[in-house]
Amino acid sequence: TTSTGRRIMSVFLRREYLWNETLGRERALNITYALVLWVRDDALWFGDIWPPSKLLAEPDAETTVWSRDAEVISASTRMVVLGRQAAGPMLSVFSSFMHGGFPDIPSANTEAFMRAAVTTAGLRLNETEIAVLPETTAQLVGDPPELCVLEKYWCPKQQPGKVLANLQFCHVW
Repeated sequence: TTSTGRRIMSVFLRREYLWNETLGRERALNITYALVLWVRDDALWFGDIWPPSKLLAEPDAETTVWSRDAEVISASTRMVVLGRQAAGPMLSVFSSFMHGGFPDIPSANTEAFMRAAVTTAGLRLNETEIAVLPETTAQLVGDPPELCVLEKYWCPKQQPGKVLANLQFCHVW
């Protein structure tokens, strides 16, 4: 395995741990979540995601993976929403891969692997507009720190200019 492959599997191992913790909480509380939200730590939210009722009203919502349409599930993807039946396979990729139940998928990063995992698991991918999943990549830079939207990962197809009008773009990373 490559160092990239090890990093990708490390990310999925942590996700699977959190998923198993979530399943334990569901059992303890006798509840079942309908949707699961996966967010990277460098995501900048600049609005509310669509109400869950709208997502759940879509056809095949339980087996859907919603991702912002910026080269869908690419390096610019910081957040996805998973329908309940999609969450299991997507958040158990590590075990599936380690036990031979998942093909070896050449990938440059976690997001590319995740996109291939959607297809491999037979799930539905819904490429949403930015209004559905309003996020981008940002970090604090400078002294004093200022919020900087990373231009490298900005999705120019769906710029909510008025929302981000007061933010600066930067070329770091």
